[in-house]
Amino acid sequence: MMKKVFLTVDVECHDIEHINRWITGKYKKEEYGLAKILEVAEKLQIPINFFVDVPEMNRYGKEYIDDIINKIKEYNQPVYLHLHPNYISGDETKSYFWQYDKKEQREIFKEVYSQYLNLMGMNKDDTLVFRMGRYGVDNTFYDILNEEKIKVIDLSYTYGNSKMCKLQDKEFPTNNIMCYKGHLLLPNTSYVGFHLGKFKKILGLDVAQTCKQELFDVIEHLDNKNIVITMHVWDLFKRYFFSNKIRPDHKNIDKLNDWIKELENMEYEFGKLEDLTFDDLLRQNNVDFLYDPYEQSIRKKVRFLWYNFIRFMHMARNSKKYFKLYLTGLVVLCIITGIIFKLIIL
Repeated sequence: MMKKVFLTVDVECHDIEHINRWITGKYKKEEYGLAKILEVAEKLQIPINFFVDVPEMNRYGKEYIDDIINKIKEYNQPVYLHLHPNYISGDETKSYFWQYDKKEQREIFKEVYSQYLNLMGMNKDDTLVFRMGRYGVDNTFYDILNEEKIKVIDLSYTYGNSKMCKLQDKEFPTNNIMCYKGHLLLPNTSYVGFHLGKFKKILGLDVAQTCKQELFDVIEHLDNKNIVITMHVWDLFKRYFFSNKIRPDHKNIDKLNDWIKELENMEYEFGKLEDLTFDDLLRQNNVDFLYDPYEQSIRKKVRFLWYNFIRFMHMARNSKKYFKLYLTGLVVLCIITGIIFKLIIL
């Protein structure tokens, strides 16, 4: 069975007044947001799975969503449903779907589901490919799906992040597909990004957060037949917490292109999520574990610590909080390096 990669893009805008920071990414005469990702897909002839945050039309208007969907369709790429519930409820303090009771969840989902079907010209008999915003699902959501007779291929589950995703139980896999209450759940491909003592930070493979070689360091230790790589529509341009200006992120652009080419050389096939079936569940390898590089050699541990330093540096660019922590870390690192250097000389 050929191994598959599902490259997914969450398309969402959290401030329409600064849409260039979220969707467009226009710099000089070129766009590095949605248009650039579509160009990469066309150039390398692969499918990319776009999850469009449909409820944003309630705040920004139908024309806004139509433009995004039509742009993606022009490149013959799939458009799936993404849902941030606060765009329906209007309550910005409740951005996780599990924060709503069952009645509220049903009302929110049915409204957005109906909007999506109308936008896409689909009907209720079509299987829905879906990802909840912030992975904020709980068990109640799947009861609602069954009661409403809606079948879903769902990418709302992510392992090891109980603050966001409430599907955290021994019955749930790490990286393998599973059938849950009659629905196919495909997890984000996860691994241990940082491990110190009893503390473990679980990360997913992501265009913005995962370093170029880190991806291959992870998947060479996995035997899963389906790999999920996530990204957001703004990941190919640089954003800054202190400015609304953007710049192209040529390193991420090159990284994405190189990943696609190298994965194809490794005989991975890029796939559309709508093509997943229960046969894929039956054919997958039952071996499913969480790769922890910090249980490997010293060299491997040092490499992944370096990956975290690079990751944190990128996070500092987007957040004042992380920028302060990054500067503090640099000062501490310089002090430790100085002490070690003096000890060596002495």
